Amino acid sequence: MPFRALSRWLKPRTSGNARPTARLTAEALEGREMPAVTLASIADNTFANNKPLFVPVQNTATVNGTTTFTASSANAGINVSVLPAGQTLKLDVSGVDNTGAAFTGTITIRLFADAAPLAVQRIVDLANAGFYDGKTFFRTQDNFVIQGGSSNNTAADPGTQPNLVDEYNAEFTFNSHGMVAFANAVDDANGTQFFITDIDQPLATRPQFLNFNHTIFGQLTSGFDVFEKIIQGTVKSGTTDQAQNPAVITDATIITDKANGVLKVTATGGFTGNSDITVNAVDGDGVSKEIKFRATAALDPSDDRPFLNPIPAITVESGSSKIVTLPLVNLDGDNANLTYRVGVPGNLFGTPANVSASVNAATGELTVTANSGFTGSVQLLVGVRDNTDRVGSLGSAQNFDTEVVTVNVVAQGPTSVLLGASRTTAQTNRTVLLTATVSGMNSASGQVRFLDGATVLGSARVLDGRALLTTSFATASTHAITAEFTPTGSSTPTTSNTVSIIVATGTAPEQLTAQAIPAGNLPVVIAKNADGSQRFTAQPFEVSFTGGVRVAVADVTGDGQRDVIAVPGFGGGPFIKIYDGVDGSLLRTVPIFEETFRGGLYVDVKDALGTGYAQILVGAGFTGGPRVSLYDFVQNKVVLNYFAYDSSLRSGVVVSLADLRGGEQFQILTTPGTNGGPVVSVFNPRRTDGFPIPNTLGSFFAGPESDRAGRRIGAGDIGTDGNRKIQVFAFADSSTTALAEFDPIQQGIFPAT
Repeated sequence: MPFRALSRWLKPRTSGNARPTARLTAEALEGREMPAVTLASIADNTFANNKPLFVPVQNTATVNGTTTFTASSANAGINVSVLPAGQTLKLDVSGVDNTGAAFTGTITIRLFADAAPLAVQRIVDLANAGFYDGKTFFRTQDNFVIQGGSSNNTAADPGTQPNLVDEYNAEFTFNSHGMVAFANAVDDANGTQFFITDIDQPLATRPQFLNFNHTIFGQLTSGFDVFEKIIQGTVKSGTTDQAQNPAVITDATIITDKANGVLKVTATGGFTGNSDITVNAVDGDGVSKEIKFRATAALDPSDDRPFLNPIPAITVESGSSKIVTLPLVNLDGDNANLTYRVGVPGNLFGTPANVSASVNAATGELTVTANSGFTGSVQLLVGVRDNTDRVGSLGSAQNFDTEVVTVNVVAQGPTSVLLGASRTTAQTNRTVLLTATVSGMNSASGQVRFLDGATVLGSARVLDGRALLTTSFATASTHAITAEFTPTGSSTPTTSNTVSIIVATGTAPEQLTAQAIPAGNLPVVIAKNADGSQRFTAQPFEVSFTGGVRVAVADVTGDGQRDVIAVPGFGGGPFIKIYDGVDGSLLRTVPIFEETFRGGLYVDVKDALGTGYAQILVGAGFTGGPRVSLYDFVQNKVVLNYFAYDSSLRSGVVVSLADLRGGEQFQILTTPGTNGGPVVSVFNPRRTDGFPIPNTLGSFFAGPESDRAGRRIGAGDIGTDGNRKIQVFAFADSSTTALAEFDPIQQGIFPAT
């Protein structure tokens, strides 16, 4: 087992005896009964504007109950939120400081279980087993780190635990002070050793060269005076970082910290500048205290290493190929300058057996081809690096971040097509959704023709293994529907099962339109027939409400008739009003968010889930967080509920549903409202596991990062490549002329085909 040491990156750094006066936080006061909350001061802090800054907050008084923290920012360009409570590692320490005086004290470390669950569970298990009791901080380097947790109190640790894989998270970097991470010698070799970075380094000298090289699992939250005594301790003569009288961990325990909290500070859309942050603490007796500090967002001086998230197992048929897009994270955005390698575990430059594999550097797509006749499992080691040499040789495997992926090769099977319909009884001229699910050999791409007997109803591309077609039937009879799938590059179709749809005579659905009501007008919605005549009126909100009404029209009940959906503009509560499209009767009122919210809602209504009827997509209006919900009327439940951006953002979130790939499979488009940056994000709403957060497909800036005017979003017509462009419009303008168009393939939302 390799040594778990910092030797790979721990380089001597020039350090003197003088310490900067700006501290991460003040030293903790001695615990005693106090009549009020006592908050340690927080030093002003500069951070890279493309990464969160984590800031500990201390109530140094004797705590009655749990201290609750809230925080706010005076500048919309900088956001602040309080991390939810979590487990804390408490280390009692004794040692000798650099004056020769003995000391004892305690440091606490908030554990980030959401960011690094495997690492945190390892730390919790080791602490509960008493492993860290008696271990030393054997390595210290002022202005850099302290390191401890070795089984034999040296860097040459034989290791007592199985290696853990690296867990990287783009939000958790060494952009902050006092970060706690696993020490290791090579990738995916995390055991018991950990290090804590210094607590008072300016942005330019924070060790961000460690980003995505070491698993961050916590942050120092108290005991900064003890940390100072450890990091400034005496070192051996001739050795830069080996402590002569290393501090000893006398007791390591896992606690629930009722006194300390952690803030998360972020810059919005590339903002540079500062903001005063106000922090308020309330203890269990209801006593409160407020302090302030200044946070400054600056351009990132670091060159971050790209990394790969875990790659799901790949299944490919013998003699066939499979293409997958690698889960790349690259904060620098220089994807065109990346280098990829595919080898075998233990040897990135090795040659895999029974399969061939390569990565398209331009698209980040991994192609795996299985040898004909072979079946079984093969493991590949996939690596990525940028053009920065961090270890002395750019071609060294240590410059690559790597992930192991399992390739399961199965025997060739026939292509199959399973046809389904949203309803098997229908009325004439009412919509029916046909869904063809394609699987088996050569099923990745191609076209599906939908047929009513010998009559072609239409065709659609296969996307994500499915092809969808919305159709209707003009004649009343039994219709025998089939689907034919033809793979790309082939002329031989595969035919599906037959679905019988019994169609009865009925009236055609009446066309229906309704217009939004601008702010300052009565909240009365007029629904009109196709000829412009009035069908009905609806008053969704009190006459006194003049914040405007946003309206969408679609069939949300599944009866084939378009319905009217109304939501309020700014100043209105978070209520969706749903009116029957036939007679205007109010079908349902849905309080989608907390009823005290008065920022209004943004709305769009389309068949996001491929059910044959539409769902209602809403985003919180101005002053609200970027919260997005998808409501299904037929199921009468919210099927998606998530924050599209940092939850502390208060510009609201504009939403849209768009069929970007021209296959009637809609994606969720979002962008912050006024005062938010011009970030457009795309999500896939169709999940099969019931999880209420959609899969993120990608994000990009649709204008200068400093622009705070807000945007509206939508999609254009289908282009020659079968895709639609993402369009952005002026926020307060109802014009249909787009400010700009963006190709979803060029923006990395979808892979090139």
